[in-house]
Amino acid sequence: MLISLNDSSLIEGTDITLNFAACTEPSRSEGVLSGFMGCNGYGGGRDSGKYMATDEGTLTIPQIAVTVQLCLTPEGIMEQEAAYIEALQNAAAYRVMDDRLEIANAAGETTLVFAREN
Repeated sequence: MLISLNDSSLIEGTDITLNFAACTEPSRSEGVLSGFMGCNGYGGGRDSGKYMATDEGTLTIPQIAVTVQLCLTPEGIMEQEAAYIEALQNAAAYRVMDDRLEIANAAGETTLVFAREN
């Protein structure tokens, strides 16, 4: 569950999730991601939603498919979803600490912080 987007809390009443499905071939470090942003779903299709992660902490998410629902409430949800997708597509690195996943952009700024959902 996302707890911080660009150093800000989410709009009250919204949840953003991120799920990783790893590749089943041990020699490859790519997989497919998916999730829900409160209004729209996102993730992988045939040519999108793939990610590449390394043990050194690099992360690449080249393309993400997003559904095209329009939600008017809560106010600002569409802008929040756009900011989230932009931050995800600009991902360059990740770090796992305790039950948190932090994703940073190429400038080293932490843009997304997730807490593991129990």
